[in-house]
Amino acid sequence: MTDEIEKKALEYMGKIETMGVPLKPLSRVTSRPRLLRVAYQYQKEIEAKKRIVVGINQFKTEEEPLHDSFESIRRQNNTRRRKLSRIKKERDQERVRKTLVP
Repeated sequence: MTDEIEKKALEYMGKIETMGVPLKPLSRVTSRPRLLRVAYQYQKEIEAKKRIVVGINQFKTEEEPLHDSFESIRRQNNTRRRKLSRIKKERDQERVRKTLVP
């Protein structure tokens, strides 16, 4: 059972690191066995739904994640930039200046 607990704790610690939380500073503050116990307890709370993690143990969605939404936004922005650039090149600059500067 101890091996299973350690395995789960190490897996969870790996998940924490992938979320961008560095564990090395944590290990300086606390001992490894204590850190493993805390990580294991935290995981148990998540699995028992005593600790809610949106998207993990509650409020999950069956839809595909919107991982490409940023790419779509980038494409839209690039299209708008090209269009604005074309408009600026083709417009009558003197008329723009007279309109904007009274």
